[in-house]
Order: sequence, then structure tokens, then C-alpha cells
Amino acid sequence: IATVFVLCESRTKVLYRAIWEKVIKLAPALQNNVKFIMVDYEKAAIATLHEFFPVAAIHG
Repeated sequence: IATVFVLCESRTKVLYRAIWEKVIKLAPALQNNVKFIMVDYEKAAIATLHEFFPVAAIHG
């Protein structure tokens, strides 16, 4: 089970995009292989995850 845990001072789409761009740069295959994502109910996080992982089931 792969896990990414990030503590943030703000909750914006700009920040979440920067986080996922960096993660995908470090592990490019991740974008095509993620099937399930569990996240809190932060709307900006969920919207950004849909952008980067369009086929993943996102729950939060």
C-alpha cells in the first residue's frame, strides 16, 4: 500500500497541484497505476486529484 502524507499550511488547488506534480515527477508510473484514493473532504484536494488521476476512484 503506497501512502502519501503531507502537512500543509494552506488548502488551495495551487498547492495541491504543486504537490502532485512533484510526486508524479518522482514516480511517473504512479499516475497510470493508482486505482483508489482515500482523502479528507477538502474540495480543492479532491478536484486536483481528479485532474491528476482521472481513472482512480476517489473517496473522501
